[in-house]
Amino acid sequence: MPMANEGAWRGLLRGRREAQDVRRLVAPIGDPPGEGGSAPLLMRDADGTRWWVKLPNNAQGPMVLVNEQIVARCGALIGAPTCDVAVVAVPEAIAGDVHGVRIEAGLAHGSRDVPHTVNQRQLAHRARNDNGRRHVGVYALHDWCWGADNQWLYALED
Repeated sequence: MPMANEGAWRGLLRGRREAQDVRRLVAPIGDPPGEGGSAPLLMRDADGTRWWVKLPNNAQGPMVLVNEQIVARCGALIGAPTCDVAVVAVPEAIAGDVHGVRIEAGLAHGSRDVPHTVNQRQLAHRARNDNGRRHVGVYALHDWCWGADNQWLYALED
């Protein structure tokens, strides 16, 4: 199979606009990193919205950010119970170390904070409330995206 010619790619992104839903972060909250190998940090934007931010330099690699954006946005398309996500901009002014995590300026993945939640490894409570309907979306999304690292976020007050 022939290799792609780099010259054929030049100029293809000329005139590209920045995504409209980029949220500008203003400060880390200061809490310890969240669970998981990517060590997400809780940060806030100018509106005061709190975001769990996965940085490109996380221990699991930059592809994690792409995966998170795609899965959450596909989930929203089919009505699956996924967190609201956005591309977030980390300014140079907040770069530095927080709890051993190096914050670098640039674009990152943000999941809107859902207060009063627990993270569990099993999908449970199927018979409660409207979970049977919601779980159909979860199963479809899990199968569609080849889910393997099962982590279910339960909103305790919803």
